[in-house]
Order: sequence, then structure tokens, then C-alpha cells
Amino acid sequence: MEEANLQTVATQACDFMNISTVKITVKGGVLRGRAHIKNNTATVPAWALKLHAGYAIYYTLHEIVHFRVWKHGPEFKALERELCAHFGIILFYRQVFPNALVWKGEHIYCTKKDIKRAIS
Repeated sequence: MEEANLQTVATQACDFMNISTVKITVKGGVLRGRAHIKNNTATVPAWALKLHAGYAIYYTLHEIVHFRVWKHGPEFKALERELCAHFGIILFYRQVFPNALVWKGEHIYCTKKDIKRAIS
């Protein structure tokens, strides 16, 4: 999975949500992604691509949802589930972020242990 592919995902997600296209940047050396509402950009941490392509797509979609709903409440999760489902991703939550997801029939685990492994 490359940054250009994530931009394609972001463009399709923005079209689905009927919002202006958000520019995606993959950033190394950070623990979290961010939605930058004022300049219509979002960052995805480089480790997300290392963890799994499906997880990088999920992370991109998660940041895009922030352009509609800022806080991680029920409305956010509902929109996130809808958008992910549109891209064939099923989420299994622990709290804010899922601890597992299914993409293209593959179970992808994203526990703290999995993320630490991807960061190192």
C-alpha cells in the first residue's frame, strides 16, 4: 500500500460522504494520524501501512470521518462503520479504535501489541 493508493481511497470516501476531497499525507515518526480541518488535509502514520494495507485504508477512512463528526462518539462510530462497510471493511471495536477488522475476508488484528510491532 502506498500513499497514492490511500489518496485514491480518500477521494472515493469524500465523494461517498459528499465532502471536499481531503489531501492525505503519510507521516513517519508519529504515533497518531490527524485530521486537519482548516487546511483540508489528514495524516496517516507510516506504521499503519506497515501493519497491513487493510488497516491503512481503515485509518485513512477514520481520519476522513472527522471532517463530518469531530468527537469519537456514537454518531462518529456509526458513520465510520457505514463508510468502512462501503469499502468492504467490518470493524470490531474495543473503544475508540477497533482491535480487529475484516477486509477481503482476512482478519486483521490491531491490538496494542500489533501496533507496537509495526512501529518498531
